[in-house]
Amino acid sequence: MATAEDFERSSGLAAKAMERMLSDRLPATPENFTLWYVYYSGNNPDLTRAIDLARRDGLAASQTLCDELYKRFFTMDAEAQAIRETSDKARYALGRILEQLGNVGSETERYGNALSGFREELDQPLSLLELRAMVAAIAAETKEIVDRQTALQLQLQESSQQLAEMRVSLDSARR
Repeated sequence: MATAEDFERSSGLAAKAMERMLSDRLPATPENFTLWYVYYSGNNPDLTRAIDLARRDGLAASQTLCDELYKRFFTMDAEAQAIRETSDKARYALGRILEQLGNVGSETERYGNALSGFREELDQPLSLLELRAMVAAIAAETKEIVDRQTALQLQLQESSQQLAEMRVSLDSARR
C-alpha cells in the first residue's frame, strides 16, 4: 500500500526526471522518462555510474545517448528473443519426449499382455500347427515392439540434438 511518503518521493523523482528532459531539450518519451526517473531514484547503480561517467567525459545528454543507455539498461531484445524462442523449442521438444515415453509405456504394457496371453495358451495342449502359429505371433509381437523401440531411440536422439542446439543458443544469448 502506497503511503504519503511514497507519493512524495515518487512525485519528486518524476519532477526531477521531467526537469532534466526539459533542461537537455529531450522529448518526454516513456523511455527518456524511465531512464531519468531510475537515474534519480538510484535504484540502478550501473545506470547511475554510466550517466555520471558520460557527464564527466563531457558528453551531453543527447537523444542518441539516452537511446543507447535505455537499450543497454532496460531492454534485452536479442537475449529476450533468443530465450523466448529457445523456451518454445524446449517446451515442444519436452512435449514430444513425454509423448514418446507415454507411447513406450503403452506399447510395453500391450506387449506384456500379449506375452501373458501366449503363456496361458501354452498351458493348454497344442498341436504342432498351433504351436508354430503361436511362435509366429510371438515373433511378430516382438518385431513390432523392437521396431517401436528403434523408432523411439531415433526420436530421442533427435530431441537430444535439439536440446543441445538450444543450449548453444542460450549460451550465445547469454554472451
